[in-house]
Amino acid sequence: MAGDSVFDLIRLRKATRVPLNTVFLWLDTCSTDFEKFKDQFCAETSTMSYNWQFYDTKEKGYEFIKQADAQQNIVVISSGRIFADILNGLHDLRQLHSIYIYCNKKDKYEPWKDNYHKICGIFDDPVQLFDQMCYNLDEEARRSQQNIDITNRTKSKVRTTAVKIHCLVKNEIKSYYQPSISWCPWQASGCTTTSLPIKGQGTIEVWQYKSIPFELRISNKLDPNDNAANSYAIVLKVNVDKAQLGLVNAQCEHTLRVLDDTQESHEVLQADDSSWHCYWLTFYGEYRMIQYGIGEIRPRFKILEVHPHECDKISINNISYLHMKVNNDLNNKPTEYFKDNFRIFIGTEPVIFDPPLLVISPIEFSPTHPANIKGVLAPLLRNPCRNLYVEVIDFSLNAESFPNFIETVEQSIRNPTGWCYKKLKEKDNHFGKSKVEASYLCIALDQLENDKPICPCLIKIWPPGHHSPVHNHGDAYGIIRVLHGKILIKFFPFLSVNVRQDSLIEQLFVENQVTWMIPKLNQTYQMKNPDMDVSCCITIHCHQHETDDTIFCERFDFITNDGHRIEHYDCLPDTNYLTFKNMMLMESKGESTA
Repeated sequence: MAGDSVFDLIRLRKATRVPLNTVFLWLDTCSTDFEKFKDQFCAETSTMSYNWQFYDTKEKGYEFIKQADAQQNIVVISSGRIFADILNGLHDLRQLHSIYIYCNKKDKYEPWKDNYHKICGIFDDPVQLFDQMCYNLDEEARRSQQNIDITNRTKSKVRTTAVKIHCLVKNEIKSYYQPSISWCPWQASGCTTTSLPIKGQGTIEVWQYKSIPFELRISNKLDPNDNAANSYAIVLKVNVDKAQLGLVNAQCEHTLRVLDDTQESHEVLQADDSSWHCYWLTFYGEYRMIQYGIGEIRPRFKILEVHPHECDKISINNISYLHMKVNNDLNNKPTEYFKDNFRIFIGTEPVIFDPPLLVISPIEFSPTHPANIKGVLAPLLRNPCRNLYVEVIDFSLNAESFPNFIETVEQSIRNPTGWCYKKLKEKDNHFGKSKVEASYLCIALDQLENDKPICPCLIKIWPPGHHSPVHNHGDAYGIIRVLHGKILIKFFPFLSVNVRQDSLIEQLFVENQVTWMIPKLNQTYQMKNPDMDVSCCITIHCHQHETDDTIFCERFDFITNDGHRIEHYDCLPDTNYLTFKNMMLMESKGESTA
């Protein structure tokens, strides 16, 4: 709907909390009202401008909604004329959350409300539209919070969001699926059974808040005790002193034949430490592949691996059932104990490749580009990562008004009177025992020189040889881009003071390269500038957490500098970007920043 509007009459109100996965789509032939409405809505709610899209044709709007991730909630504000032809084809899609018709002819479209339950109203007044949208979102947030209050306990829950990652592996797009089907066998003893979504393949996660010895058995029989001649089962047993992976079939007289095991302390049942631990099993009949691991699910982090004989392939392909047995020593534990401390998630796909760490930009994408051997193509990132990537990818430290900015920063790091040098000295004990190499500068970026807002980010400056602690973000979506120099990142399967160094993944990222994280993947890592005396490294970080709507909130658990404890850290930036740049400009002119 084009024409003059009365947006200046929209009153200030309590900020509406908008869920992270909400996207607003405005469909109209004119963008004037869209720009005014978007700016006002972002100013008075928790919404960022990148959550809004505008299209002036029904074809573009239709494609945007049809191709959207099913986990998104798309709120459509559209003129009646544009939406009329596509309403039937889109209304029942899961990703289409709600519809608001904004037009000059209210009476013409009022009957739509009786036939389409997702239409929340017909409006010709932007103030009424604004208030109704905020009211609906507030009510939804209130109901959601009530449900959370009813179900939540004092400790955090394991996230159940289904995440599908599209990756480019040797110029072929492959998908990585995280387990997302929740299964709740709450019995305290004996075996419980469920059907697997797909025969002969899958991934199972067992999440524990309290250490509970368990046995996973996946078999071709509904009854786990069926000893028929053709019965076949894969068994994973995990307890406090041993983890075992093996087979049960007629050839071994239906007793466990262990094919691989471990007694290493970080590879068996983990001790109670007020955090969740993930034990996983993945299998694939076609490859005769069975793997067990702890922490993030990726082949590089496997602990045990078994490849049965070729003759076992048919039996593995017929595996249809999952059985769970909890240690009989826990028979005295009530059902409620397991509900609070035990989670099981089932995935339809086996994990047969490591999702790559590098994000490939659309500009670089071509069949001959070296990076295309293995990487995540930026447009295929799952939101909010895709939006975070858009925010950071064009940011530059270089400016005509301050061409020697990076050189000045490096001088400030080396000079005992420089702001950077003194701030690093102040921070050498932020992660435990004093250690100057375990410090870095953290600059808040929420505004540019031209007053243009930007999705709040953090700029981190790493002097030569300096590093972060090994830390875990928990449930964050995140994007990290190298703005200057190079950074070595070591990825770990989980956060532990005794994790083996040979289980980690190391990758060097150079200027303009990007890496990513999502809940339950790429969450535990350490960053280090590998240049010992050459140049600083500067990176930009943008995070969002699943458990709240906060952007620009970096928090993590970390291993202290002495390597003996795990503690929590809420990041407080050292200063903001514009202030920092002004201080560096003063230092470049020989002026004091004290």
